[in-house]
Amino acid sequence: MNTIQGASGARPGSPTYLASILLIAAIASLALPTLHSFATVFWARTSDTHAPVVLAFIAVAFWRERHALNWSASRHAVKSAFALALLGAGLYFLGRSQSFYQLEGLGLVVLIVAAILLVGGFDGLRCYLFPCFMLLFVIPIPGSVADHLLVPLKLILSQGITDLFHALGYPVSNHGVILNVGFYQLQIADACAGLRSLISLSAIGFLFIYLLPPSRGAISVLLLLLTPTLALSANFLRVALLVLITYYFGGDAGAASHDLAAYCEIVIVLIFFVLARLLLEAIFGLPDRQHHG
Repeated sequence: MNTIQGASGARPGSPTYLASILLIAAIASLALPTLHSFATVFWARTSDTHAPVVLAFIAVAFWRERHALNWSASRHAVKSAFALALLGAGLYFLGRSQSFYQLEGLGLVVLIVAAILLVGGFDGLRCYLFPCFMLLFVIPIPGSVADHLLVPLKLILSQGITDLFHALGYPVSNHGVILNVGFYQLQIADACAGLRSLISLSAIGFLFIYLLPPSRGAISVLLLLLTPTLALSANFLRVALLVLITYYFGGDAGAASHDLAAYCEIVIVLIFFVLARLLLEAIFGLPDRQHHG
């Protein structure tokens, strides 16, 4: 049986093969300090605790499409890959030198795209478009953007929590973003406002739909439309749970449960997605089976 080489003739010992290995090794060496910076500067904060979980889901998505890396890049794809590699390297080193973490992360994503294009060609890149797009969700939000969105989110959340518990008969009131829970006070901090968790939980939802696609395309579309609502609902339930813990067990217990609640939020949103999918599957039904005589 004859082995058919890719359009670029990539094989062990060929220039394209060696360039691909060197590029992948370079990206891996650049990714380590970037991940370390993200982990120490951003992920250590409670507002970004979801990011490593999102990255793990993305890694599963990348592994799922590994068949696309078949060394079949055309010459045009190889040239495009080297152009993207130069662009990505420029963005990365500019961001790294200026501590501009968002630019550094973007440069790393561009380098990853270049490596996929070099190894898998344009067909391979099409298979990896979604996982590469999801990498953007791991890049931290610029502070200037976050500041403009956090305040209204915190006000809406605090008022919603107050209205819920007031209707249930709990002594909960709010003054701006300060919640009065019995004798205790809770402040709706940036981590609880839901901006970063909305993005991270939405990313988990998108990956859930990608890795476990529903039986019908219409259900996938509806789940995508429901993703922000499900993510915000999970965040709302997280804050409500902290209020209950504070009310029944005291302020110290509420503070101690704060970080754990962030991870419980991931489980909650996955449960919401499973329930929403089951409900939509029940409404729309499974695809009609073809019967052959």
